[in-house]
Amino acid sequence: MKIVKNWLDKDLAWRVRNYLLAQPYTYSEVSHDKADNKFFNCPFDLHSNPYIMWVAEKLVKEFGYDINIMRAYANLQFTGMNGEWHTDDGETTCLWMATESLPKGSGEFQTKDKKVKFDFNKLIMFDSKTVHRGMAPKKFNTPRITLAFKTKRA
Repeated sequence: MKIVKNWLDKDLAWRVRNYLLAQPYTYSEVSHDKADNKFFNCPFDLHSNPYIMWVAEKLVKEFGYDINIMRAYANLQFTGMNGEWHTDDGETTCLWMATESLPKGSGEFQTKDKKVKFDFNKLIMFDSKTVHRGMAPKKFNTPRITLAFKTKRA
């Protein structure tokens, strides 16, 4: 697992954050096929969305080798919308934390052996087959948005 704090330039990070907050989300996403907890999701076109293209370009540079980005989407969670344990498709999942930093123990990204505090503009890159989940924020009416990229080697 690789964690990069303050990953995007501050101005770009705020612009992407504001863009993600303004998107239409659907209340239909689940962590896996048998999951009970739903949360909001917004898929993105990798080839026509300038914000997503900018972030994807920076992501490719972060890897230091050729990758294909298979898909990108944002997840939006509020209190009570905890993710459930699951694995992802692809080889590496890249998760960018897009909304305000949350207090310790709120909105964490978790693996079976690690908890990562939710901090604005933090990037987490991890093996897609690592069992993980995203926890909801504890503070009422506070959004937790992550921008996810599913990747594989080119």
